[in-house]
Amino acid sequence: MQTEDMIKEAKAKLAELRNEMEEFSMKASLGAQEAKDTFEREWGKFSNFIDEQGNRFRRQSAWAGKLSERMNLRLDRLKTLILNEKPDAPIQYNGWREEVVGTIYEVEFIIHELYPMLDDQERELFSNLRVKMEIYRTNLVIKDFDQLTQMGAMAEALAAKADEVKLWYDRFHETSSEKMEKFREGLRTSFGHLKNTFTELFK
Repeated sequence: MQTEDMIKEAKAKLAELRNEMEEFSMKASLGAQEAKDTFEREWGKFSNFIDEQGNRFRRQSAWAGKLSERMNLRLDRLKTLILNEKPDAPIQYNGWREEVVGTIYEVEFIIHELYPMLDDQERELFSNLRVKMEIYRTNLVIKDFDQLTQMGAMAEALAAKADEVKLWYDRFHETSSEKMEKFREGLRTSFGHLKNTFTELFK
């Protein structure tokens, strides 16, 4: 997801700050007070940027986390419906079919909401899930109860793709928090080194 983009953007800002500070430290013509003021102004801008990025990431993580959790639950329900709770009699068929179609629409809506935050690999995974859902739904709408047994292979294919997405869900929650924690630790270290370096200049 866009965790990678946010980390790249923050790293670029840190590199930009480093370059500006190195350039300005070489300008011997600057007086000590002017140099200190320049450093504090640039440092403040970068600190504000990092705070904004942290807040943005927390908002996006909470939003994406809720959506992906809801999708995970709906995929569980979809799998249960198409594999384990198929109707035994024509009288049950219409109600069951409506629930299956409604659940597929819910998953598609969640994918649509998540799509802007997905990377290319994730978009491909979700696109493949949508194809499987569309094939199953289209066939389900045109078939009668007596033809339901013909859809066994489609149900298995859809369930397998749903499992791939559920694996992504588990990895997403683990790796996003790990990446951000490592990045924060790296920033703290970089901040420390950079600030110590320039503090020495102003003594």
